[in-house]
Amino acid sequence: MKISFIIITDGKKIDKTIQQIKSIEKLSIDDYEIVLCGNCDSFVGENVKRIDAKHFAEAGSLGGMRNLAVHNSVYDNVVISDDDMFFPEDWYQNFSCYEKPFDILTTRILAPDGTRFWDHCCYMSPTHGHVVLNPDEDDDYLYMSGGQSWIMKKYVWDKVKWDESVLIYSCNGLKDYKDGKHNEDTLFSLQCREAGFKISHDPNTTVIHNDKSYTAIGRIVRRRVAGNGPEWCDKISVDKETAVKVSEVLFSSGYQAEALDILRKYNLEEIIDFIESRFGGKLDGSRFSYVYN
Repeated sequence: MKISFIIITDGKKIDKTIQQIKSIEKLSIDDYEIVLCGNCDSFVGENVKRIDAKHFAEAGSLGGMRNLAVHNSVYDNVVISDDDMFFPEDWYQNFSCYEKPFDILTTRILAPDGTRFWDHCCYMSPTHGHVVLNPDEDDDYLYMSGGQSWIMKKYVWDKVKWDESVLIYSCNGLKDYKDGKHNEDTLFSLQCREAGFKISHDPNTTVIHNDKSYTAIGRIVRRRVAGNGPEWCDKISVDKETAVKVSEVLFSSGYQAEALDILRKYNLEEIIDFIESRFGGKLDGSRFSYVYN
């Protein structure tokens, strides 16, 4: 199988981007290329095709970088990545086992704490809203989340391009969502669906979003406000009753991910189950691990 890996970058996550490049190189793919697009000054020594697009990176035009990178790619299978993804060693082996024809294929995405990220998900769905779905569920409003290493056939891009005028975080908050506003990824997904392309899902192939600040709460993904992983609460040593009270304060103050971290540390499963039920219920294939790897 021949694959073009597209990575867009603003040049600010150098270590993670190099880790990603090295993880791709270890996949034992016979024919592949890595196309790096954006601010590429720090990656001169890497075995990649570098496309300078600082103007797009500085403007926050993710679509501009992706269009330029895909235009310069050569293979029919195109993997769309941000610059902080990581490919496990079995990624290519598992992807090769997916035998169904596809236009666009999302795979399982895990945060470093073992919970699922925005992988098989829908946006503005009259049925589900904006949530992550279980693998056996379907929706007419599926989308591909940003650059989370989903795969598309290049003929999709030949017909549908990213809107380069839609900048990063164009939709920011619940009001924008209710007003029907789109980010670059949800808009591109909508246009792909309207063009007749099907978004399929492979839960057996996994990629890692290498950002430990995220965690799933039920069917919703939340970010730890300070950008830490769950190890931030290693130094907390209280009884379970106090832990519940601290968690309640954090949750009501907008620190939802941190509130779950404390409950998870003390194995307060009954409370966790209740909270997750309010966020759509548990997700298949999402297993929190307190110890950050």
